Amino acid sequence: MDTEHKYTFGNLLRDYRIAANLSQETLAERAGVSARSISSLERGIHQKPHLETVRRLADALSLPPDIHISFSQAARGEVTAPPKSAIQPGILPTELPPFFGRETEITALSKQLTQDTIRLVTLTGLPGVGKTRLAIRSATSVRSSFRDGVYFVRLAQLRHSDQVIPTIAHTFGLYIDQPQQSYAQLTAYLQTKQILLVLDNFEHMRAAAPNVVDLLTMCPYLTILVTSRIPLSIYGEYQFPVTPFPLPSKRCSVGSNSLHAFPAVALFVARAQAINPTFIPTAQDIATISTICHRLEGIPLAIELAAAWIKVLSPSALLTHLDNRFTMLANHNQAIANHHHTLHDALLWSYHLLPDEEQTLLQHLAVFVGGWTLEAAQAITTNLHDKLLPSLAMLVDHNLIQKTTEAAHQPRFTMLEIIREFAFIYLCKRADFATICQRHAVYFLTLIETDKQKSFSQSTHQDHWLGYLNQDYYNLRVALRWAEENCTEGTDTRIAHALWQRWSTNLDTIYQIIDQPVDSNLTYQI
Repeated sequence: MDTEHKYTFGNLLRDYRIAANLSQETLAERAGVSARSISSLERGIHQKPHLETVRRLADALSLPPDIHISFSQAARGEVTAPPKSAIQPGILPTELPPFFGRETEITALSKQLTQDTIRLVTLTGLPGVGKTRLAIRSATSVRSSFRDGVYFVRLAQLRHSDQVIPTIAHTFGLYIDQPQQSYAQLTAYLQTKQILLVLDNFEHMRAAAPNVVDLLTMCPYLTILVTSRIPLSIYGEYQFPVTPFPLPSKRCSVGSNSLHAFPAVALFVARAQAINPTFIPTAQDIATISTICHRLEGIPLAIELAAAWIKVLSPSALLTHLDNRFTMLANHNQAIANHHHTLHDALLWSYHLLPDEEQTLLQHLAVFVGGWTLEAAQAITTNLHDKLLPSLAMLVDHNLIQKTTEAAHQPRFTMLEIIREFAFIYLCKRADFATICQRHAVYFLTLIETDKQKSFSQSTHQDHWLGYLNQDYYNLRVALRWAEENCTEGTDTRIAHALWQRWSTNLDTIYQIIDQPVDSNLTYQI
């Protein structure tokens, strides 16, 4: 870099803002200035800001006194090179909330990151599952294994894939006039360095994945840890799925000490006490919190957002309000990334990453309750034909659905109920909503009326048939309800009659299925 090149106030403002993980809009709101003014300053259109504006920006960025001075000097055009403290490379973000669980994942991930043969690891998982925190904690645990440091780069606020390499370059203090020069200078800088580079929120920057391969090829001592809702799907990538927290058994008794050991429960209590220090949960409260964590399916973001309501609601009152999860699970903390302000925003971020065809498929699949087979999906999405399997695979890659089992050469899929509830909102708005529900009802009627299923009435097939009934119990309930409420050509009567014919052969077992408790996680929205 040319050391005589003048380092402008706009350069400095941009880098401090990126280091603070703030958008121009958020910084403008904090400083009491317009976003347009900040954009003009960063682009050099406006080069002489008022001193009061500089002070407000410095306060909004929480700059320490020494950096505040250099910041003001740059505004007066007195700085010819970036101060050494402009960005602190290698410093990982501070974890403000307590960290719970993930010991097994940290151990496994740390082992991967320190193997010479593994140079690219991607943490994948659904929105709000805690990929960033796991990345930070794991990177911290292996810091000593990387001679030249661990660097963290936030990508969530980038809008174009061609911004990725310049943003990484800025993280290393490389200030480059011509963006096309950034790759050459970055590789020259990293070529001999042993560094762990953490790239956070890569999912919307997948077009830049070839650049990641190039960096690893040109820089033999570089290791990259990526967090992304979607795999990069490039050569040399090791995928590391991050799942929701494990949950206590629903059979745990009130007062069971084992409930406190589960990270989902511990996270809820810690976040609730951070907001309401007087909250001291009773044994009954802990049992209710365990139920809340089940309703939220162990998703850390959902648990944290729910815990914030303890300031005004008791755990039992909160539980009764969780039927409207997307209204309740909101966060107005401006320090949180925009796509994590609410649970709905977190899911919407993932939803918008899908092509139109896969968005439509996700909506259609919301008609199923408790899962579906490939054959069932084909029955309600007649327009996809040969594209169905690739589209399902894409939804699996995006962590919006999961493959659970495979029986009789029929793969079975499911989605978390929170995701289903999100997709169902869009399904209800579709012009073909009634058609999809009708196809769902007819499919399950046809299934139980076929000669193949009739053969299950024979004693040798009872276990198989009852297992099928148990697996699609919720879908059968939804199909029967839809047919009954919409009077679809006697479909309800046919379903009931067909079920009775099959079920009457083993009434004791059937009554056990009928009388089983309804899963409170499942919402019967049809």
